Amino acid sequence: MDVVVVGAGAAGIAAARRLARTRLSVQLIEAATRIGGRAWTCNIAGLPLDLGCEWLHSADRNPWTRLAKAAGFAIDRRDPAWGSQYRDLKFTQAEQAAAHQAFADWTEHLQSSPPRSDCAADAMEPGGAWNA
Repeated sequence: MDVVVVGAGAAGIAAARRLARTRLSVQLIEAATRIGGRAWTCNIAGLPLDLGCEWLHSADRNPWTRLAKAAGFAIDRRDPAWGSQYRDLKFTQAEQAAAHQAFADWTEHLQSSPPRSDCAADAMEPGGAWNA
């Protein structure tokens, strides 16, 4: 073997697929009884249950989207509901707006004047209400 890829999760499968297109011989090994890593759907009482990966980051350019579609999986292209609150958690519109603003400020600070350390939390406003 020229290359042995250890672990058949998303990264391992992607690495093995890429290497398979070269002249190198490749072996993909996995300790578990199945491949896929965190991306796993099982059937419970005849219903599919996702036990890990539920969505694909950057699905518009993620190669797993094409692979999932080719394998016959349905692709849900709706926007995620991250901007809406689940049930009534007593997180008021004003609190949500303040949290969003604090996040926007933190993101802008990371870009405009990143901290000297490699810790993104160091870019947070000292004593900020949303730091916790």
